[in-house]
Amino acid sequence: MSEIPLHKWTWLAALTDGEGSFSIFKRNRRDAKNPTIECHFTISNTDKRLLLEAQKNFGGSLNGPYSYSPMAKRPHWVLTFSRLKIKEILPELLPYLISKRERGTLLLEAARILNGHRGGAHLPYEPRLLEIFYEMSRLENKAHVAIEEVKSE
Repeated sequence: MSEIPLHKWTWLAALTDGEGSFSIFKRNRRDAKNPTIECHFTISNTDKRLLLEAQKNFGGSLNGPYSYSPMAKRPHWVLTFSRLKIKEILPELLPYLISKRERGTLLLEAARILNGHRGGAHLPYEPRLLEIFYEMSRLENKAHVAIEEVKSE
C-alpha cells in the first residue's frame, strides 16, 4: 500500500475521523467455550461517490443503500474493510488520524492477535483481546459522554 500517494492517506484519515467506525464485537455463544471476537473498520456516508473513491484506492466491500427508518431523508452506503485489510491499512493510516487514533491503534492490535484465524473464529482464551474490547467500549462511552456534554450547553 506504500505506492498510494500521501494525499490519499490524509484524505482517508479525514473521512475516517468524520464518518468511520472502529469496532470490536464480542459474541458469547452457548455452544462455544470462549467468546468470538470480531474486528470491524467501516465508513458510512450518504454520498456513494466518496466511498467508491475510497474503495478504488484502498479496497473493501461496499454495501447499501440502507435506510434505517422511513423518516431518513437519504439512504447511506457502508464501506467495510476485512480484518486482513485492517492489518494492511491501519499501520499507514494511524499517523494521520486525529479523533480515532487511539481506537484505531487498539483495533490494529486486536487484528494482529487474531492473525491466522477466520473472521469470527472461536479462539483459545486470549485475555488481551477482552482487555482491548473493554478499552474500546470505554473510549466509545467517553465519546458519547463528550457529545452529550456539548449538546447540553
